[in-house]
Amino acid sequence: MRVVPKTSLLETNHERDPKLLSTFEFLASAPAKPLMKAIEVLREMNASGRRTLPREVPTAFIKKRWKRLVYSQGRIDRRYYKLCVMAELRGRLRAGDVWVAGSRQYRDFEDYLLPQTAFDRMDGRREDETTLASTVAPSRTSNPRRLS
Repeated sequence: MRVVPKTSLLETNHERDPKLLSTFEFLASAPAKPLMKAIEVLREMNASGRRTLPREVPTAFIKKRWKRLVYSQGRIDRRYYKLCVMAELRGRLRAGDVWVAGSRQYRDFEDYLLPQTAFDRMDGRREDETTLASTVAPSRTSNPRRLS
């Protein structure tokens, strides 16, 4: 296992994160809204060149494992706050709570579902009128399991 010095990791993120946040449009479901607010705070800081966090920043997304790093001496450590935001963004992208507009890999879960218009056309059909590619009627194949 390779150990990366803390300063190296922080410097790398400092260079990469502003580009990442300004390039992509992130959208989110309701549980990830506090994280989206934190991303917006970082975007505003990057655009204005500010190096200090505003007095009030979103913290509801910070998990227990990050709290001891983010909260240092009663204050929020800017460097660890940024790391926490980016780590949570990665996790929420993987979970599907956050998605990237226009992305094929990280897109809204709803995009994977049948479009509403296609569903409406199918709605109201009888069980044997389905347009699915199955030649066997469901009533013939669905036998209850027998317990032995």
